[in-house]
Amino acid sequence: LGWAAFQARRVTRPVQTLVQGTREIARGNLAHRIPVDGADELGQLAAALNRMTDSVQALIETSRELSSTLEPAAVLRSVAAHAQALVKADGAVIALYDREAGEARVEVALGGRTGLMDRLVIRPGQGLGGAVLCSGRPMVSARYLEDPRIEHTPRYDAVARAEGIVTMAAVPITLRGEITGLLFVANRTERLFSDEDVDALERMARQAAIAIENARLYAETRLKSARLEGLLRVSRAVTATLDPREIVEVALRAVGDLMPGSVVRLWVVAGSGDVLVPHGGAASEGEAGGLAVPVGSGLVGAVAAGGQPVVVEDLGRDPRRAPGELEVEGLVAFLGLPLAREGRLLGVLAVATRVPHRFARDEIELFASFAQQAAIALENARLYQELKTSHERLLEAQDELVRTTRLAAIGEIAAAVAHETRNPLGALSNCVQLLRGSSALGGEDAELLEILQAETRRLNQLVSDFLAFGRPRPPRFEQVDLREVVEATLAALRRDDRCAPGIAIVTKADPVLPAVRADRDQLRQVFWNLFLNAVQAMGTEGELTVELRALGDQVELAVRDTGPGIPPSALARLFEPFYTTRAAGTGLGLAIVHRVVQEHGGRIRVESEPGVGTCFVLSLPAHPSP
Repeated sequence: LGWAAFQARRVTRPVQTLVQGTREIARGNLAHRIPVDGADELGQLAAALNRMTDSVQALIETSRELSSTLEPAAVLRSVAAHAQALVKADGAVIALYDREAGEARVEVALGGRTGLMDRLVIRPGQGLGGAVLCSGRPMVSARYLEDPRIEHTPRYDAVARAEGIVTMAAVPITLRGEITGLLFVANRTERLFSDEDVDALERMARQAAIAIENARLYAETRLKSARLEGLLRVSRAVTATLDPREIVEVALRAVGDLMPGSVVRLWVVAGSGDVLVPHGGAASEGEAGGLAVPVGSGLVGAVAAGGQPVVVEDLGRDPRRAPGELEVEGLVAFLGLPLAREGRLLGVLAVATRVPHRFARDEIELFASFAQQAAIALENARLYQELKTSHERLLEAQDELVRTTRLAAIGEIAAAVAHETRNPLGALSNCVQLLRGSSALGGEDAELLEILQAETRRLNQLVSDFLAFGRPRPPRFEQVDLREVVEATLAALRRDDRCAPGIAIVTKADPVLPAVRADRDQLRQVFWNLFLNAVQAMGTEGELTVELRALGDQVELAVRDTGPGIPPSALARLFEPFYTTRAAGTGLGLAIVHRVVQEHGGRIRVESEPGVGTCFVLSLPAHPSP
């Protein structure tokens, strides 16, 4: 008995340590390391988990830095530093590929002795980096200077000798299927980079790709911002707002004030650029409505077509005037000025008088400055809107990138934990079963075995959830009767010891329910998670109501319990991975439910009232049998 107790404790303590460590990591404490030593399976598993945690922590730290700064040099240096530390390399280099120039230039070089790496230019086919540029695949060299697979050049080999490089690995940095750069690591010893190191480098390369893309977007945004700031300084006298219509009205009123009784109108290019429409005007706004002038037609069209000012002292003698202008508005003299920016026509500023007037040279120059300011105002407003839209898209893209990277990292570690844990867990479970069959065990030993079996069962559930979340299989669609799946799942629930005898289960269903096209096993998992959550929330007594109903082209399942309800602050995070309101929960059940429902083209929502209960409503597209 003493020996059995000793063995049970010896097995239990490392397992409990492993479970606790896994739990800490699952909660997001990536600084935690599992202190299980030894060369046995548990020790190897702990070491594998610690390595994976190092990799994920580096990814998350890089993602955090990526979201906190848009300076490309800082982000690339961070990626290189994390890659170097992750694979324990002596040096790390990031080079950006210029597709037009056909070469990659080093942007970041860490761990160098001579500074030669800072000035390297990598061309396709030459050296290890050139081989990767051609193949698009990672490459590892155990002895770089002696590697016959590499096309050696005097320049590259001289740098390698000067730096004392022995082993090297390079992975491509790709974005949307195109190589945008290279990530190198190198050692001055014969320590070869492993497949795990290459996998870690590829993950860091994906972070570098994000950084490069963000840098490009940031540079474009900064360029537009600088241009916009210059335009604002030039047009500040007439632009108290960035509303283009208000800006135009201010400019037109200013021109009108200089020539009382005149008709001032701004025509802007519309459509495909062959039509001018009035953008606003002073003294004759009503007549402007509905007008459209083709480029080249009338005086306004002539200004647009020629791109030069047009001055007419007597409109009655000019055949280019538009029909009705004299009769309707009584116009006599005309000045038309093109609005252009960087060779692009934006519109025409037209000034006309109802009394004879000769436009002097200085007067034309003055109105030309107003036309230029109006053009700047229009371009300013357009650039501002583009900048605002680009900034909003950039923020959305950053949020999505950080969220996607975080979920991918969580999925990778979850799958790794599950995969590495399953085999030793099976052996442990078998040992527990054998020990429980011994009639010589009793008292404290039996209690320890019960604890061990409970922890093993809980760890097995955690492994199953990790596998389902980290490595989901694609749905296998078929015609499925939801009523049948619900009944089978409820039958299994009634036999489960977690469903207390005091819980009543009520089912309701429409007499006729269309089938759905779904994966039967995945739906059973969804229903099981919802049902089990409900009974666990209610504890020893309550009522679980499961209702199926047809609503148009949807089939809806409602799962209602009479538990304590969910706090409003927790509702928004219910479907996040590893978020749970139960002390013993993994936080993966509802995340899996949400993903499966989305993959089936369905929707899920939750309604909860504290003290009354919770209701999950799942809807799937109906797919009636032919």
